[in-house]
Amino acid sequence: MDLTIIIIIAIILAVLIVSFIWKLLKTVLKVAIVAVIAFAIFMLITSVIKPDTDVAGPINDTAVNVTNVTNEITAQVTGFVSTTFEKAKANTKKAIAENMLEEAESDLKALE
Repeated sequence: MDLTIIIIIAIILAVLIVSFIWKLLKTVLKVAIVAVIAFAIFMLITSVIKPDTDVAGPINDTAVNVTNVTNEITAQVTGFVSTTFEKAKANTKKAIAENMLEEAESDLKALE
């Protein structure tokens, strides 16, 4: 009797888990389909518009501007992280040096 109840509970849990995963997959699948369609439309627009047309100039300029802004943001973040890391490293070295100096002074006083 106990084994039957455990099997029934396991089946119910399995059905719930599978239905949850199925709903999640459907949502992820919908998002993926929309992303693929958007990318396909973008690729279609960029391949249809040739560089000699009037519309391609602003689109290419916008793409270049977005790339430049992205590169600038990346450089700024990298610089900030690098500077912060260097400051932390310098502060750590300073603290270690101060600690060693205090220990040396106390050892010197102990010897006197």
